[in-house]
Amino acid sequence: MYQYYILEVQKNKDGEYSHIVHYAYDADPDMARRKAESAYYNVLAAAAVSDTAMHSAVLVSAEGFPVLNECYINEK
Repeated sequence: MYQYYILEVQKNKDGEYSHIVHYAYDADPDMARRKAESAYYNVLAAAAVSDTAMHSAVLVSAEGFPVLNECYINEK
């Protein structure tokens, strides 16, 4: 089994942080990675139009190695 974690971090306009941990897995390593990237980009799709002050996503392997990361800042 291969597993990835998608860490979603948000900061609201008051400066308070929250986070959500998503995960994706599969017996096939390529499919596990594809599922993880799908979940990662779903988070970013929401982040791109979010009205939170900051909305970010990080994709990491089960071993803790960073794979992808992106952050949207909207502190207007």
